[in-house]
Amino acid sequence: MDKLQWLCLPCLLVFAPFFLFGSTSAAHHHQRDVLHPVVLLPGFSCGQIEARLTDAYDSPSPLCGLRKGDGRWFRLWKNSTGLQDLPNMACFADQLRLVYDPTAGDYRNVPGVVTRVLSFGSARGFLSDDPADKENCMGRFVEALERVGYSDGESLFGAPYDLRHAPAAPELPNREFSMFRRSLTALVEHASRRNGGKPVILVSHSQGGLLALEFLNRSPLAWRRRLVKHFVMASRGAGGIVVTMKGLAASDGGGVLSMRRVKRSFESAFVGLPSPAVFGGETPLVVTRDRNYTARDMPEFLSAAGLPAPAVKL
Repeated sequence: MDKLQWLCLPCLLVFAPFFLFGSTSAAHHHQRDVLHPVVLLPGFSCGQIEARLTDAYDSPSPLCGLRKGDGRWFRLWKNSTGLQDLPNMACFADQLRLVYDPTAGDYRNVPGVVTRVLSFGSARGFLSDDPADKENCMGRFVEALERVGYSDGESLFGAPYDLRHAPAAPELPNREFSMFRRSLTALVEHASRRNGGKPVILVSHSQGGLLALEFLNRSPLAWRRRLVKHFVMASRGAGGIVVTMKGLAASDGGGVLSMRRVKRSFESAFVGLPSPAVFGGETPLVVTRDRNYTARDMPEFLSAAGLPAPAVKL
């Protein structure tokens, strides 16, 4: 579920009584003075990714290699043209997928594909050329916060991320999440400084909640107490979601991301699997003709879904 519910705004009001709704100009200025800074972590599909192709890119077709070595950045995600244009869809999928590097023990781009996430720090950086993003990617929520006195880059900030990556276990290499943690740490500290040392409210939606939770769990307690006032998680369970299993098991007909080869290459495809600590080991989550699968049966489920043994082990 990627649609931000309006329940999130009442949640903020409950947790943060400093959200004041004044009608006069003076009240509005006072309101901005007392608001705590907010950092938003959007849903799974909301971060915008640019890519460029180096000479090391092994193009599967001449069409896919047209940008090879020219040094220019192009929109990789979210790219509505790439999602809908059949001739370019194979190129889009090949350049978007990840590969696992067994030497590094980590996920990487396809060799020759260099990527970057756009507009880190801005709450306006979640929108692409898809009008639906205003609904799906906190657009209306940002507008609601601005109406009560928040301003992008001053008291309102955003932390978009690469949808393909996700936190690994603390003892495992995880270059992408390590860089994201450093960037988010710096952003929280900057937001607090810019607002007179007030602690920050982190608000997450969907997949952003997983990253925010792992970020907080791996941050020093003294740092959290000084710089984080509240963490509000919307539309995301900390114990995983069942729909992740569906995404790994079969194509849903939803475009290029429904192609199992691409989706299964994402590190993020596996971290949202249901946890036995939350779902238990008795309730069937996937029912098939041959057998049922619970949260405790994840290795067997992944094998039955056709994933190779190394992926099941990971």
